[in-house]
Amino acid sequence: EIPVDPGTDGGDTEEPGTGEDGGGEGEDGEGDTNTNPTIQLPADITYSISAGDAPESADAIIKAPAGLESVIVKIDGGNAAFRAIINDLDLGGSNFTSGVDLVGNSTFEGIIADLGAMGIDPISVPAKGDTEYIFPIASFFKMLNIYKATDPGDSHDFIITVQDKNGESVEDVLKVTIKE
Repeated sequence: EIPVDPGTDGGDTEEPGTGEDGGGEGEDGEGDTNTNPTIQLPADITYSISAGDAPESADAIIKAPAGLESVIVKIDGGNAAFRAIINDLDLGGSNFTSGVDLVGNSTFEGIIADLGAMGIDPISVPAKGDTEYIFPIASFFKMLNIYKATDPGDSHDFIITVQDKNGESVEDVLKVTIKE
């Protein structure tokens, strides 16, 4: 019998099939094998209306390798005026206070197009099964400015929940604080 000392000479020390040490498996160059949905957001944003320094873009980059089932956006308004507007804005039976599912939501697209006079740029919605979607949060900044600064210590919170066709979900929040 020959004694074997795993781990010496740079060998693979894992139990076969467990991937415990990261050696040996996944070396085919395919990279990330994460199949769960992800949301990539910019850092929380603070800007001043008077300085005009709102960022030009603030995209939520949403990926769902298994295909999108839903992308629900809730907004927790950072002042009473904006909270009232988003609560009263009927987006096909829902509103931003309770959450709007963007997937396949042509009603949302139409209403956002109608709000162009308030500074909102058109926003396209994803289709069921799409694997990537970019939600342009900065499209709301001109409208947010109409309702002035957020209350002290408060922010407009964009809460995004993504669910894929496998039932896997992820949630993240972008906080937008506006000063006069």
